[in-house]
Amino acid sequence: MNARGVAFAVVRDVFGPDARTAQAAFDVRARRAELGVRDRAFAAELAYGSIKQRRLLDWLLAPYVGSRAKPLAPAVADILRLGVYQLRFMHGVEDHAAIFETVNLAWRHGHKGTAGLVNAVLRRMQAEG
Repeated sequence: MNARGVAFAVVRDVFGPDARTAQAAFDVRARRAELGVRDRAFAAELAYGSIKQRRLLDWLLAPYVGSRAKPLAPAVADILRLGVYQLRFMHGVEDHAAIFETVNLAWRHGHKGTAGLVNAVLRRMQAEG
């Protein structure tokens, strides 16, 4: 599992049915993934930042996904939050890399439609600044 996968798993652990603290979830997930120092730091920033800024990220996403007939699945919403956090707050991450890797995460944890939605939302956010 890569750094973004660890961050996603941590977010799911924190807000899932068997909720854990972010620190406990991160320690377990990062250890299992055997991340290097840089990847561990990246995963920590992404996981903790997206957890801390969850309401702001939802607010930023609302114009792009807010009026859907069917609400987003929790996993899709978490993936989108991770993508938006990278685009808006992780200035060392290139936009194209953030979008590409977030779409890959959606593909691994969803299906073609999920990946397409994530791609469309993040590209539109990127284009609109």
